[in-house]
Amino acid sequence: VDLLQRAVTRFLSSLMGRTLAKGESERAIALIGVADDLESIGDVVVRDLLRLAGKKIRLGQDFSPEGLGELRAYHARVAALLADTLGAFDREDREASLGCLARARDAIADEALLRRSHIARLSQGLSESQESSAIHLDVLHCLRQIAARLEDLNRTVLGRT
Repeated sequence: VDLLQRAVTRFLSSLMGRTLAKGESERAIALIGVADDLESIGDVVVRDLLRLAGKKIRLGQDFSPEGLGELRAYHARVAALLADTLGAFDREDREASLGCLARARDAIADEALLRRSHIARLSQGLSESQESSAIHLDVLHCLRQIAARLEDLNRTVLGRT
């Protein structure tokens, strides 16, 4: 992911060294920002989420059924947001991007609610929640980071950097 991002950035930077129309230059700058956001998302997945999955397997920890359900639902929302954001970007669809921007902000805010829900399970003494607490909270944080990068990406599409 890092190599691809650097190649895209180098290519777009070289284009900007040429005489480009104003719209083309602005598009190249936006594409550099998008490449950076996508590279950061890839880093979160490869560096953080895969490491956490390996740790969970290695330690043999399970999430509580409620916690697992919340993580799956939050992951599904962020994954759908990623797909929709990329589609809006590809189509240069400002209306869809506005919707994705609102959904990204909601996903970012909802991470705090999910943390509180997890902490409530901890206070109830659920052993599964206690054993996997650090991993659970780290996964929530990673998904929030992805949603924040998608918020940035949608602002780029909308020209609001």
